[in-house]
Amino acid sequence: YTAFWQNVTKGTPVLRPMSFMYQEDAETLHRMEEFMVGDNLVAVPVSEQGATSRGLYLPEGHWYDFRDEKEYQGGKEFYVAAPLDSVPMFVKGGAVIPLAPVMQYVGEKEIQQHEIHAYYTEGRVESVWYQDEGDGYEYEGDCYRLTTFTLKGDGRNLALTQRHEGHFVPTYETYKIVLHGIHKRVSRCLV
Repeated sequence: YTAFWQNVTKGTPVLRPMSFMYQEDAETLHRMEEFMVGDNLVAVPVSEQGATSRGLYLPEGHWYDFRDEKEYQGGKEFYVAAPLDSVPMFVKGGAVIPLAPVMQYVGEKEIQQHEIHAYYTEGRVESVWYQDEGDGYEYEGDCYRLTTFTLKGDGRNLALTQRHEGHFVPTYETYKIVLHGIHKRVSRCLV
């Protein structure tokens, strides 16, 4: 939903060629199948019949396999399992990804609690999350909520902060925060 908001307000595509996001990386120019979904996810579709694995390129940085949390240091090519029932997806280190229950239409289920998945990396990284009613035009005023998450990691400490703008008030009151990649790295966590 955030990627669609970015498309409407900034003109950025929802599905983005990797070269759009990593213009300084010449290797991304020749990648015709891998693509980004929003700012922080790389999708790697399998287009070869009968394939059970496939090669992919991840740009510089720290990446996590969305399926099993295996970590990768980007800037090179990898081979990963690609079973028929699972599309390889990778999350950029530092990303904060909100997840909600699967719904067939807006309002099918009342959301009691959002899951926020934060993926460790060293340094300071911001992620944005756009929310509104999901239908109607109230968002054209300021009945929306834009949350900016800042994740800061330094190898020993992790801090996750948020700030909001807009006047949309969601129905849920709490988050469930799931931290990825911090075991063995962080001794103190501030959320």
